[in-house]
Amino acid sequence: MPDTEAPGQPPEKRVLPVRGFGAGTLLRLTLLGASFSIGLVILACGVAALFGAEVMHFEGDHVTGWAGLGLALIMAPVFSGLIALPAWAGLALGVWVVTRFRPLAVEYRPAGGEAREPPKE
Repeated sequence: MPDTEAPGQPPEKRVLPVRGFGAGTLLRLTLLGASFSIGLVILACGVAALFGAEVMHFEGDHVTGWAGLGLALIMAPVFSGLIALPAWAGLALGVWVVTRFRPLAVEYRPAGGEAREPPKE
């Protein structure tokens, strides 16, 4: 496998067997996923509320204008966390159970400047 990639070509994919992931790594991945899914939808609703759309509700009342955007900025991380935490718990448990029986094969593209192979076990 060459140490350098041809200019303009995507780096070659490599496979690394792993016996598990750290809980913090899985939490970061689930928080990123929840933030980019539900978080962006809530922020889009906040921007719509800024322009007068009645899409943000708090205690049964419509919230529009800057208050609607502010509410969205508060709701986005709260709901992202509420979705990500149970998902993380299930993912961590599932990965733990699966890796008890066999290692996982992680396919990755090396970061820029990585020129050596991963250590062999």
